[in-house]
Amino acid sequence: VVTEYLRACREQGILEVRIVHGKGTGTLRRGVLALLDRLPEVAGYRQGGPGGGEWGAVIVRLRPLAD
Repeated sequence: VVTEYLRACREQGILEVRIVHGKGTGTLRRGVLALLDRLPEVAGYRQGGPGGGEWGAVIVRLRPLAD
């Protein structure tokens, strides 16, 4: 689901997105971050921060599609 969401965002020119993985045990967060590390379209990511989900979310920067 995450990969498809990121692809759809890039196709629409949306290059910064928030993925909410929740604050639970950290298992889902680790899985999401491991996936992001493997995707070439991900330029970078950071913790949500205050007002952005804090440690229950990650802000992802995407590379633009090549022309």
